[in-house]
Amino acid sequence: MLAAYPTSSSHFPTSPVSFPMSSTSRAASRSSPTSSGAAARKGRACIPCRERKIKCDAGKPFCDQCLRYNRVEDCDYVDAQGHHKTQELEEEVSRAEARLRQLQDERQQRTGAISCQSSRLPPANPFQYGLDQPSPTLFPSNVLIPSLVSSSTGPPSSEPITPQIIQHMVVNFLPVSCEFGWFLDVTRFQETALLPMDHPDRPGNVLLSAACLWSLHLSPGPQTQVIHDRLLSDTVNLLAREVPLVERPYNIVHFIQAELLMCSFFFRNGKLTEGKYHLSKACSLALSSRLYKREIRQSEFMGTYVPSLAPPIDAIEQGDRIRCFWAVYGYDQVWAIALNAPTNFSNESDIDIPWPKDNYRSSVQSLFSSAGAPTLIQFLYYGHPEPIFSVAECVVKAFVLFGKSKDIMSRWKPGVGDEVPVAISDDFVRHDLLLREFKALLTPLGRMASRVSPSDLSPLLLAYSLVDGAIILLHGLFDTTPTHREIQTAAALDIVNLTQEIDVRQFTYLNPLIGVTVWSGAAHVLFGEIFRLRGSSSSPVETVGVEMMLRQRLDSLLEIMAYFARICPMMQFQLSKLEDMRSCI
Repeated sequence: MLAAYPTSSSHFPTSPVSFPMSSTSRAASRSSPTSSGAAARKGRACIPCRERKIKCDAGKPFCDQCLRYNRVEDCDYVDAQGHHKTQELEEEVSRAEARLRQLQDERQQRTGAISCQSSRLPPANPFQYGLDQPSPTLFPSNVLIPSLVSSSTGPPSSEPITPQIIQHMVVNFLPVSCEFGWFLDVTRFQETALLPMDHPDRPGNVLLSAACLWSLHLSPGPQTQVIHDRLLSDTVNLLAREVPLVERPYNIVHFIQAELLMCSFFFRNGKLTEGKYHLSKACSLALSSRLYKREIRQSEFMGTYVPSLAPPIDAIEQGDRIRCFWAVYGYDQVWAIALNAPTNFSNESDIDIPWPKDNYRSSVQSLFSSAGAPTLIQFLYYGHPEPIFSVAECVVKAFVLFGKSKDIMSRWKPGVGDEVPVAISDDFVRHDLLLREFKALLTPLGRMASRVSPSDLSPLLLAYSLVDGAIILLHGLFDTTPTHREIQTAAALDIVNLTQEIDVRQFTYLNPLIGVTVWSGAAHVLFGEIFRLRGSSSSPVETVGVEMMLRQRLDSLLEIMAYFARICPMMQFQLSKLEDMRSCI
């Protein structure tokens, strides 16, 4: 899990803790003034006695009057320059507050350019196959997260979202938006985004800002950089200030879409703390809006009534809500694994909405017309997987399988000689069977290339890869056993084969999740197998052919990662770590 606070001993006081002395011991330890009189000369009284306007003997560290009143603190005296300790501390606090305000103002004015320094990124292998290693603190404690502090600095000067910027977004971002967490109906959004500013159906500024930010981010240039930086600042400020209204259901869904876009934006660029923050907000909104429930009703929670969203106006809006929840749920499952953090969803039995579809424009009846068993419970625990009817459903189920593998593996921390508990063993067998049956249902990716559009092919590449990644994760529970290690290696090779079944270079962009989790994880499995072969007692003649094959597949995977790492800082960091390992073999 991400370390949230620094734990260095330098942040804690090193001097022993002092306790107030009794009045007897205090009197014995005090020193009286050297003057012959009991009272202090004029102007030498301590600050507390001055405030009370009583005589003071100027004793140190405490005078007789303060000793009588049993004050805990030592007396404070004015020095030769007319200053006293309390005044100096107050002045120091004032200077610190002024400096803090200055830094916040500078932060507001500076550009939000995204950097990806190696110290701000996760371990080389965030796809952790049972390796319970803590993640380092990604940001020092003095770094201000704009999405957390922006509201305290007053409203920013917003960048106007002109029709030209919106048109730029429609052309440059919407065709590839599915790679970065987009779930809204593209046609409806495109139609409403170009409506006049005061039109009630026009999307809110928070969503338009996030979408236009992505558009400019994907087509950088000196002329657009200033607008890009202003939009970044505007978007995080809008998300921090605005509150979605339950009276406007589409406003809530659009707000979640904006949060998910910013989550992807920050994760892709290595800003993990900010990305995790926006993902948590998206999850909270999805849960509080009850997007996971099939029934549209009010629910009682801890004595208060939490209003659900009003019924959708048509099938398109209903479809947006379904895709909204599953997009948030899927991202939460996979990024929790990449960040080695807990998920935001804990109760599988509460989720009963249907699986998402690719197109809701042809729907003529309510998608919630019949209630059934909870969706995830039915899929994960009962029966056999059913045929998949949409790309969106395939991707979401792959997310679910990936997250479930991690859940099973993380529930057991083996010790020396420990046996797997029966409950975990049963879950392992059930989930392993589900993974094999689900994978058998998938049409080979090479054949799918002629059946679906390129915009659907890249999500399928992610889904197919996640299923193999789920197999690797699950069998990491027994990765010291030859049989399970062979299954892991076979799944890693299948991930490499997927990149060769189709020309992955046809995609301008890919979802960063595939490189950060699946490809990186497969590479680590191949590295591990190569090192194991080199250390085995088998004859080199028997292993040299296998090792050469593994190295060729590994090099092929690293080459693909290098192609997409050019435009993805997060993947570039992962690649640099893998290349360091490659140099050792």
